Amino acid sequence: MIYDFAKVQNVVKEGFYHAVVTDVKSVEAKSGNEMKRVSLETKDGGRFSDFFVEVSKAYWKIQNFFKACQLPHEGKVKMSNNWEEVLGKKVQVKVEIEEYKGTERNVIKGYFRDDQKLA
Repeated sequence: MIYDFAKVQNVVKEGFYHAVVTDVKSVEAKSGNEMKRVSLETKDGGRFSDFFVEVSKAYWKIQNFFKACQLPHEGKVKMSNNWEEVLGKKVQVKVEIEEYKGTERNVIKGYFRDDQKLA
């Protein structure tokens, strides 16, 4: 048996990272709502995933993500069902470390345009 750990998400230091959107999957939240699982990768191999629940009270997060991707983000915006428009988009992410069930993991706390100057 060969185990390929190349895609294991290792915990990285808190901070800002330049990343590229590499994948989007439609999944179902525990609540039964539709959501998107977005995968991002940094140039040095860091990998992150984030979830966007598709309910109106969570649209602020989707809007911030679309803005960082330099996609339309005001008024009514039409996107493909699988969000293929975000694939390959470069963004910056603010990453923090949180503990979940006794294990540290990275959490994306913000999205910013790739060309934005951040601390």
